[in-house]
Amino acid sequence: MTRTPDVITFASLDTHRLIVTLPNQGPADVRSNLPRATAAAILRRLADDLDSPSRTAIDDVLDLAVARRARLTRRTH
Repeated sequence: MTRTPDVITFASLDTHRLIVTLPNQGPADVRSNLPRATAAAILRRLADDLDSPSRTAIDDVLDLAVARRARLTRRTH
């Protein structure tokens, strides 16, 4: 078995609206500067998207943002 080096990533709520970390062991951590209900709705929509791959998760997030009149931008690399 090979060990993958640990990776440390920094993100700030000054530049990100929703940060979710999912470690290999231990509980997930969610931080957001969105209203709690909005963040919860986005996470639910992302989870629902895993069951129906016809749309991408970002499409659902952007649809929710429009419905809630939030300002989110799509960045592509």
